[in-house]
Amino acid sequence: MISLVILIAVLAADPQVPLAERLKNYSQNARDIPTFAQVEGEPLTVDRELILHSDSYLYQRYGELVGATPRSVRVISVSHSFARSSTTEYAAGNLRLDTSIYSDAKFGRLMADPTMAMVSRIGAYRVGTFSGCGLGEVSWFTAPTTRPDLDRHHKLIAVDGKVSVHAGLSLQPSDPNAIDPGWRPLTKVDYSVTEYAARLALSNGLMAEMDFQRLQNVGVRIADAAIVGKRSPEGNVFVPLRRTLRAVAGRLSANDWGFYTATVGSRKVALVIASRELVVGEKRITLPLPVLFDGTELWVEKYGLASALGIEIR
Repeated sequence: MISLVILIAVLAADPQVPLAERLKNYSQNARDIPTFAQVEGEPLTVDRELILHSDSYLYQRYGELVGATPRSVRVISVSHSFARSSTTEYAAGNLRLDTSIYSDAKFGRLMADPTMAMVSRIGAYRVGTFSGCGLGEVSWFTAPTTRPDLDRHHKLIAVDGKVSVHAGLSLQPSDPNAIDPGWRPLTKVDYSVTEYAARLALSNGLMAEMDFQRLQNVGVRIADAAIVGKRSPEGNVFVPLRRTLRAVAGRLSANDWGFYTATVGSRKVALVIASRELVVGEKRITLPLPVLFDGTELWVEKYGLASALGIEIR
């Protein structure tokens, strides 16, 4: 059985906001993961949902104690568990995903960085992602070894602002009681599922941290259409991608694992959930904030999107 645990811990600054309920709401599109996983076999099923409160906690990553949060920081956690039966092609395993939002971005970055001495037995990390596409401000991943047939686990860590994500997949033998337990190596799909889950979790965490749905509405004009965007606490404006493309007779194609292609005329723009980059041919356009996904719509910072698509957004 493959089990997926998504744990989102929020160390929040405003005690007046109902953070637990807010985080539950922003975590709902994590349920897209079971839909995506159906292409690999049986669909995932939701096991349980848990919310925890405490004044402080010892921060553990995959069972290893790596530090403690200040006692003044409040913690709210929402945990989803998913289960999938193993198939003949894909080995059973455990995928764990922890997302934390810190009241201090520097402290969060320190706790996430796998190169820091406080983290033990982390294995060899490289900067980047399994796919090679950006994830948050910075990310690290464990690269396959020289013996892919013996690779049975991998990890992916990403940080953006106050939000950090830790994802790890460990495979299990198909029959631990057999003389030959039936180990299978990691597949390309294993890497894709882990990274997709991490992208959703980072997007969820960022939207929960800024309370995206309650952000100030901002009117923008694209061609002859009036569209409502969202102004972030830093003053950046997000615009809805699909509605933007409709206004300029463009189209959006969804690829696998959170990757999309936006087309306007002959111009094609590649983008991916939770990335700070838009790719136009050989050119990469850096965004001030990642691409966000609310379960239905993609939200992109307006100036970066206008530059990538070659349109005017006023």
